[in-house]
Amino acid sequence: MRCQCEEPSLNDLFADPMVRALMARDAVAEADLRRLIDRVRARFGDGSRIPGHAFSKAH
Repeated sequence: MRCQCEEPSLNDLFADPMVRALMARDAVAEADLRRLIDRVRARFGDGSRIPGHAFSKAH
């Protein structure tokens, strides 16, 4: 059996009914979450500066 090890895209996650249900329960708007993700990406880029991140260069 082959492993499909790709992570889902944000669009895939936001389209998932279970994710939508959890977001609705927690009163999280997609637009707000996307803005937060964009700010984190802008700050940390590829993840190299995030302590404990899988791709962190500072282990």
